[in-house]
Amino acid sequence: MIRGPHSDTPYYVLGPDTTRAAEPLAALTDDAIAHVTAAGLDELVEAHATVICLTGRRRLDQTLRSFAITRLPATVFTDHTSDAAVLGRDLVHETAHNWLNDALVALQITIPDDETYFSPWRGTERPAYGFLHACFAFPLTVIYAARSLPGASGAGHTVLADHVRQQRAQLAATQDDFARALKLVTDHGLRERLDTVFQHARTF
Repeated sequence: MIRGPHSDTPYYVLGPDTTRAAEPLAALTDDAIAHVTAAGLDELVEAHATVICLTGRRRLDQTLRSFAITRLPATVFTDHTSDAAVLGRDLVHETAHNWLNDALVALQITIPDDETYFSPWRGTERPAYGFLHACFAFPLTVIYAARSLPGASGAGHTVLADHVRQQRAQLAATQDDFARALKLVTDHGLRERLDTVFQHARTF
């Protein structure tokens, strides 16, 4: 996590001495990708998380922080625990943000910043852009978690089951606002994709 005069957000530096992560972390990440593949979301993660930066070790009962930034496409920053299935969930979440950023740029869609919607995830009003991002990323984590539960075990299984249960209420609370915010997406194909993911997540 480097900060400097050229950026007020984290960035990475690759040089001749750059090495792969330590073997335990590389193995954990490989296992997480295997969970993602089993959930049928491997194409999303492979294309939009080509660089994975594990930023800090946490316990399963602690808050896990993860983020992606437009300045570093296809890059994911995330805390991690010892559970690969949980890491897989967070990779899906952040790659969803990367995918949507790329889609908006490719389709030359600008989301107006003067409309806000209440976000139950943040507990506050958010601009439409961030709200729509949440309404895409969190449903994808629900789909991932629900599909991963049969292969998860122990504390990881509990975390994923709790995630599905908690998100069910969050998605229900945003249904009406999501339908309104979705009208700001001017491309029919993208609008349909976002709605399909959101509605599918609500079936779990």
